[in-house]
Parts: sequence; C-alpha cells; structure tokens
Amino acid sequence: MQWTGVSDHTARSWLNGKSTPSGLHLLVLASQCLPVMMTFLRLAGHQEFEVTLELEKVEDELELALKKVRSLRIQTEH
Repeated sequence: MQWTGVSDHTARSWLNGKSTPSGLHLLVLASQCLPVMMTFLRLAGHQEFEVTLELEKVEDELELALKKVRSLRIQTEH
C-alpha cells in the first residue's frame, strides 16, 4: 500500500489474486521489491540481469557490515 499508494482493499485484492496491479503499479512494486523484480525479469526473458541485482544487494550488505565493524573498532579504541 505504501509503495503504490493504493487502498487496503486494492492491495488485498492483488494478494488474493482477485485483481492485478496496473502496469505502473507493477513497475513501482518491482522497483521496491527484489522478488517482484526477479520474477518480472524472468517472465520477460532477461534472467541475466538477476545476477546484477543480486550483486548490488550483496555490495550494499557488505558496505553496511563494514560500517558496523568500523564503528565497533572506533568504540573499542577509545
């Protein structure tokens, strides 16, 4: 609901398979949710881009971990 700005009723209809998102809503969902994007790419025949998305996610997680390690090091040095 927050990502697309749709009502609770509409979001529940999508989740229950009673209706489907419009093209614009599907793009918004794909931009916010990696599993939706991966499914979108697979259905479009572009599985090769999945690896790129996974690598970006891994890089982001590594950067976050590095920041935490540096923060802990600074705390223990003082």
